[in-house]
Amino acid sequence: MYDIVILQGMISVAVDMLPLPGGMGISEKLFSMLFTGIFGQVKVLAGLILSRGLSYYTELLISAVMTVAAQLFLGNEERTQRKDQRKAENDTGKGKRIRKKEGELMISFIGYYNYTVILTYISLFCSIAGMLFTVNGWYKMAVLCLALSGLCDMFDGKIARRKTDRTDDEKCFGIQIDSLCDMVCFGAFPILLAYSLGMRGPIGIVILAWYGMNGVVRLGYFNVCETKRQEETEEVRKYYSGLPITSIAVVLPLVFVLHTVLRNHFAVALHVAMFVVGTLFVTNIQVKKPRNSTLAVLVGVVALAILKIFHIFSF
Repeated sequence: MYDIVILQGMISVAVDMLPLPGGMGISEKLFSMLFTGIFGQVKVLAGLILSRGLSYYTELLISAVMTVAAQLFLGNEERTQRKDQRKAENDTGKGKRIRKKEGELMISFIGYYNYTVILTYISLFCSIAGMLFTVNGWYKMAVLCLALSGLCDMFDGKIARRKTDRTDDEKCFGIQIDSLCDMVCFGAFPILLAYSLGMRGPIGIVILAWYGMNGVVRLGYFNVCETKRQEETEEVRKYYSGLPITSIAVVLPLVFVLHTVLRNHFAVALHVAMFVVGTLFVTNIQVKKPRNSTLAVLVGVVALAILKIFHIFSF
């Protein structure tokens, strides 16, 4: 007990109390190095998740939820005033402005940072963390980050539509930033993860290039169609053209959870999964937008897969 407290204190003093960029990854690496002798090679990852989950990630998620809640339920009057001011100035989101007013230097930043895009930014954050886990060989954590990115992407559109007074610039920005983040989260990140998991041969590289190209085409086509659709109607989209790129956040964790069963055939399954999913991105099929009940089932299935990956649940 004393050893655990002392070692955790050493990590806190060495990393957590210093303003180091990338300190999050350093903390996990130090935990793995110092606690392997206590937990063992098999259980050290579960100990890491428990420790960092309680001391960091839980607070991070709570902060994100509180931020979304504050944007949803507070500050309506302030948002209305900003809207009126934007209309008066006809200067919505045109970029970074630095101006002086009564001797004070006022700085505003480009882009939008309200609750309509907060989940998109959290999804991007999770995927960048997942990439860092991947290059360091922490594949289970990387798969967890991919699943969290997919979870955020499932609900970002629903939250954005709650803001009924979005300007045309905000709507257009939402479409573009969502697709740009999706290309990182469900395009580049899965490619890096699949490559690290064994798709390193000539065939694997060709499949990954095919997957990436089709992902870009899928998102570009979606942007064009969605922009045109929103100009014509305010109705919620009922069908997707081609398989949504977010689907890899469901497929890849399910394939990864079978690696102990497939063993030598895991690489083959990974190749097939990436090729099939990448091909369906640009296949001219109508995919019905899932209902809330379907989304709940998908979340439950992926959650069970994650629990199985971390040996928290067995079936």
